[in-house]
Amino acid sequence: LSWVTVPAAGQPLPGPVAVIGASPTAQALAQALDTAGTPVTAYPAPDALAAALDAGGPVPGLVLAGPPATDGAAPPAAAAAAVRGTLAFLQDYLADARLASTPLAWITAGAAGPGPATDLPAAATAGLVRSTQSEHPARITHLDLDPGTGADADAAGAALAAVLAAGVTVAAIRGTTVLAPRLTRTVPETAAPAAVLDPDGTVLITGGTGTLGALIARH
Repeated sequence: LSWVTVPAAGQPLPGPVAVIGASPTAQALAQALDTAGTPVTAYPAPDALAAALDAGGPVPGLVLAGPPATDGAAPPAAAAAAVRGTLAFLQDYLADARLASTPLAWITAGAAGPGPATDLPAAATAGLVRSTQSEHPARITHLDLDPGTGADADAAGAALAAVLAAGVTVAAIRGTTVLAPRLTRTVPETAAPAAVLDPDGTVLITGGTGTLGALIARH
């Protein structure tokens, strides 16, 4: 798995932008975008946005959200709580037909990208988001901010515009560069010698007690 550069989009973010929930990463990004001049409206939960739409409010052009805060819980409990909260949020977001054309940007920091994850609960929610992306194509983008550096409005806004324009489902900001994962071919430096079975030896087959195991044993 290689991380390649996503080209700049050269176009603004779709607006208006709505940030839903109390995710620290999504809130930080929303505040940075608002400071830079992008109109952002905050909603505590999806039902608050639904109420605003019921009252005739505008449908947002982009929704920002992210893993809920886990308040210093131990990693297993924090991951479980984060995944449960993420599942409930995704179900509410996808159930509202008025948001069918509004993309969701799932914002994390240190949950994806080159190198090991530093936010394990957020990384668990990223796995759930991947599954949701496969069931609802072109609805959700996962953007992982550079952990520990804060949300730079210009860099984050340009990154969001780039990944949305490119149709990238997962991307990471590292410094001022936007990266996306791609599968690449790996060629070993030296070819390993082919294994040769001893015709007079014994082969132990474990776990394959069905049809495949029987065929291999017969061979």
